[in-house]
Amino acid sequence: MPELQPSLDAAALKVLALVTAQAGQHAKTGDYVRGLKIENVRGKKGVRDRLVVATDPNSISIELGHLTRPLGEGVAGPRRWVPGLRIMGTALTRLPKADR
Repeated sequence: MPELQPSLDAAALKVLALVTAQAGQHAKTGDYVRGLKIENVRGKKGVRDRLVVATDPNSISIELGHLTRPLGEGVAGPRRWVPGLRIMGTALTRLPKADR
């Protein structure tokens, strides 16, 4: 359905802008923001679709959270939970319902 491709591109750019804005509030190194991109993928029944993806190797831990130990404590140090930033999830809630 070639006539839908421009609409898909526009929607993906809108989502990417929301995710980038959300990620920019938490950027320490900028790696996460630099790793955001749009992929053109094969969807259901061969239809081309768009995905906004985070390619940073730590993106899952950044989004969902992770366990860590304080520096200098070694492997025996206490572990603590670092909550995820929910960058993608929060951006989705900011997307108007008509665009979801």
